[in-house]
Amino acid sequence: MVVLSSKVLRLFGAFSVRVSLFFVLPILAASTLAEDSASLVFDSPSDDEYVSSRFPVFKLRLENAGDLDDLSVVFGDKSLPTNVCTFEKSSGIAYCTLSVSLDNGWQEVSALLYSGNSLVAQASISVAVDLDEDGIPDHLDQCGNTVEKEKVNLNGCSPIQLDSDGDGVSNVDEFLQILPAINMLLSSSPAVVIEEPQPLDSAIEDGLTFESPAHKSLVKSGKPSVRLRANISESTAGAHLSILVDGVDTGSCNFDDVTALGTCELSQPLLEGWHRLDAHLLRGDSKLASAAISIALDTDEDGIPNHEDYCSNTPLSETVDGSGCGASQIDSDSDGIVDVIELEAGSNPYSRHSYPAVIIQSFSALPEQISRAGDSAGLSWSVSGATSVVLRNSADDTTINRLPLIGTARVSPQAATTYTLKAIGPGGTKSSQVEISIVSDKRENQWGISPLDQIGEAVSSSLTLTDDGGVFLGAFDGNYYRFTSSGNLAWVMEDVGIVMNKAAVSDSTVYIGTNSASGGRVLALSSKKEVLWDEMTQAGVVASPVLNQTKSILYVATYNGTILGFNTENGTLIWSFKLPEGETISATPMLTSNDEILYIHSNSHKIFAVRVKPENGSQSDDTQQIILEPNDGTNSGTPLLWESDISSPSN
Repeated sequence: MVVLSSKVLRLFGAFSVRVSLFFVLPILAASTLAEDSASLVFDSPSDDEYVSSRFPVFKLRLENAGDLDDLSVVFGDKSLPTNVCTFEKSSGIAYCTLSVSLDNGWQEVSALLYSGNSLVAQASISVAVDLDEDGIPDHLDQCGNTVEKEKVNLNGCSPIQLDSDGDGVSNVDEFLQILPAINMLLSSSPAVVIEEPQPLDSAIEDGLTFESPAHKSLVKSGKPSVRLRANISESTAGAHLSILVDGVDTGSCNFDDVTALGTCELSQPLLEGWHRLDAHLLRGDSKLASAAISIALDTDEDGIPNHEDYCSNTPLSETVDGSGCGASQIDSDSDGIVDVIELEAGSNPYSRHSYPAVIIQSFSALPEQISRAGDSAGLSWSVSGATSVVLRNSADDTTINRLPLIGTARVSPQAATTYTLKAIGPGGTKSSQVEISIVSDKRENQWGISPLDQIGEAVSSSLTLTDDGGVFLGAFDGNYYRFTSSGNLAWVMEDVGIVMNKAAVSDSTVYIGTNSASGGRVLALSSKKEVLWDEMTQAGVVASPVLNQTKSILYVATYNGTILGFNTENGTLIWSFKLPEGETISATPMLTSNDEILYIHSNSHKIFAVRVKPENGSQSDDTQQIILEPNDGTNSGTPLLWESDISSPSN
């Protein structure tokens, strides 16, 4: 669910004219220079440059970092979601890709270098998308998919893309009608061979064999685990294993001379293209055995290597064509709407002049009337045929862009407000409105001084109530507060981190998850300001913790997609599960009444059902049942019952 308060609506309004793109990258400190000499430089793309992808790779160079600690590169606002980055420590180079595609038009990308919370350097560039690389940016290009090396006019159209005879059918559409005949004529002509790196014809083995990955295999991870086995007659005592990627020693290996088994880990991720892996079993300077294979990256596991894949992130359920594109990704006429949607809408997927109609199927508010200013209401909508969905707030005229075709939002209007949903697509523009009215604009407060007036910073979490009358909440100052039932401040626990969730409660004990620059924490607190236990997590905790029925296990979902189970008595970690790579969690998980299945809603609009108890578990002690599940982060033995993508209208 997209959660939008009036404050957030105003924040997003600042981005309505010029788009700001961002990502967060942890960076390690280097050498010994003064803080004011640190700098951040864009290596590629350059300023005012066209890019040929909506997900370009940004290359950044960190210079003169000195002895600064806790460094990070931030694109845009630190509080906003992160993109994907990798950092090469030895070279000081960062490679970053976007999680949200570029729009048409010039867009500014601003990079900020922080040491802790202190800004020490910054840089910015402007880029525009030119997908067909004809020298005309897409927002000015009237003819997409121009053939490579075709000369174009100022509108980005090559001669074959014009309508020379004025019959309403473009030259390229007429050309496609006669293309089969042309192909038949050319079939006897020799093809032009394009030289590109090729894998080895066969694996080379000399007493050493790659058990995984196999020769010419496609791997999902840029750092695949490598497993080898020696098969030589002489003793391997005292031998060690080394591995080279494209002739460079970029890995570390372990070798067991009893089992003759070796494992290697790569220190640098593989880039796109085929790579040669050479392994050598050595004793001193003597080579006992060697082997070589070639592998390539295929991160979406569609059977097409990345360097030949025109469609990344293809769903696993789809069959792809030779370009690596599934049915949900093919857009033959490059009008921004994939073929399957055009066919369902009755339009021609091969003509840029045929578009599906833009339809707002529903747009509603629940409730349409709230009791007091600041109370919450929900908006929901369903749209088809659009490439852009925008929500505008009439109260302060702010706009939210890039909304999903089917979505929800929570708003907290301070006055009667009209919300306008606008759906924009190649087939036109449609809009719809709902109004939320307010019964009373006066807030009712039973306390003399509200807790909100006793806290310097804005409140970051929902209120939590305990049976003894305690009221708990967190603020953006990183402190946690307890108030009495009469509204008086009882105590403040400082520097716990930002609490953005509602606590779980067992009798007078509250369990909270926090966020900080270094990760997260899970704390058990008593009403007397006692820390019963305190555990660190690798990523921040945005979602609310969940207790099982017996209050013996606390489930915590961290932002990086890891779910942890803690013993509530002492904070011992007794269970963990990791969602597939790239999944993040902000919503509170749900546990079935029998404590057997945990349902998780990820930020990519997927639902995961995970069994947290063995099917035949019969022990009375819940912690003993849970501890049967492994806690090694591999997910082996912890059954993922099913997952469902709810982002698509068909689901």
